[in-house]
Amino acid sequence: VTNLPLADSMVLPRIGTSAFSVRGLLKPDAIRAFAEAQIKAYDIRCPGPMMRAGALSGGNLQKALLARELAFDPKVLIVSQPTRGLDVGAARF
Repeated sequence: VTNLPLADSMVLPRIGTSAFSVRGLLKPDAIRAFAEAQIKAYDIRCPGPMMRAGALSGGNLQKALLARELAFDPKVLIVSQPTRGLDVGAARF
């Protein structure tokens, strides 16, 4: 969701899990730590996890989405043209 901070957007599909909430209350430190780890691991160029996701460049937004989905070891990940619109350097990632 591009209107949310990057950290929130990266955990949104799993926001109700015990990793990111307890009894319906969010764990902001855990959310921020997760996002910071993904930003570092995937070299997402941004000033920090509280940046609005929609303000990222297209390539960095794609890296953030990929990081979000791969972080939880999916058995299968189906993507359609995942490098479309990326520059050559980002496509090699």
